[in-house]
Amino acid sequence: MLQIKDGKIRELAAVANAAPAEDGIFAGDYPVLLQNPRGDIAFQSGLCCKRFPDGIFLSPAPSSLVVNGDFELPGDNGLPAGWQIVWHESGTGDAFRYDSGGTDAMKGTSVLRLHVDAGGASTFVLSDEMPVLPTTSYVVNGWMRYSLRSEEDSVFFSVIQFDAAGNVVGFDEVRGVKGDNYWQWIPKRVLIRTSPAASSIRVRVGLVSTTESYLDVDDVR
Repeated sequence: MLQIKDGKIRELAAVANAAPAEDGIFAGDYPVLLQNPRGDIAFQSGLCCKRFPDGIFLSPAPSSLVVNGDFELPGDNGLPAGWQIVWHESGTGDAFRYDSGGTDAMKGTSVLRLHVDAGGASTFVLSDEMPVLPTTSYVVNGWMRYSLRSEEDSVFFSVIQFDAAGNVVGFDEVRGVKGDNYWQWIPKRVLIRTSPAASSIRVRVGLVSTTESYLDVDDVR
């Protein structure tokens, strides 16, 4: 079992390693028992040869993969650095770094805010590429707040995998819909397993609404 730590992959547990604080060694398949919204992972492992037949171990959340995921660093055209690609698949809207001095941020002072104009539209923002290892598990977390009015409205939190040539080789996504958020910060989490061909990922966030609407995003990691 592996964990992302400080941008690198490190071993959490392997067969025959000494188990921390236990009189034994790891043995077994390490099934994941629980992963909370922060990315903390509790897993069970068999223990060999001493007092206990098995144990439950807790690993802290992986380190942030995402560049400027707290949106504190400004970039060009009013957007956060590292989040410079914006497009609309219908209608009009905008996206920008909104610095409220902390009043409207989940963490720090700034958020990424997406806006759809009256009459309905769709707005998407894409992060810069971030390197990943192939055939490796990663957790990408983010916090969102929105209030959707129609069953046709959605927000999107996606992770797109690319190979070295820029081809899409993997896609994972979670959505938000009407009634699951009333302008309160809630976490979104995507657990991915990278393709054997993957060399990088991008995070995509989106808002599709039939009426004027806003989406705030913060603390993506």
